[in-house]
Amino acid sequence: MGIKDNDYTENGGKYELTKTGQEHAMDHGVPFWYNKKFQNPFGLLPGVKEAQDLVIKYGSLELTPPKWADAEKIINEYTFKAIQGDMPAADAVKKMREQLKANKLID
Repeated sequence: MGIKDNDYTENGGKYELTKTGQEHAMDHGVPFWYNKKFQNPFGLLPGVKEAQDLVIKYGSLELTPPKWADAEKIINEYTFKAIQGDMPAADAVKKMREQLKANKLID
């Protein structure tokens, strides 16, 4: 909601945007509340509800693979060799892939 008495005022449980709050369009770092139990007394910004519906419909939670730390060491080793010019990029990718497969980190 912003800063009390700067962006909004509260009187007896009733909230009201100040002129500054209206000018800022309630933009204080996030376009909507993460807590679904909190009802914003000023309503949502335009387009927020539609965006939330899209995230719920099409979004997915990306999970870190179980042995990511092992794979990351190999990936970083060959990535940096290629970036620093210590190894041609094609060779780095080939060696990286070989090591990832040998360690059963990829198929």
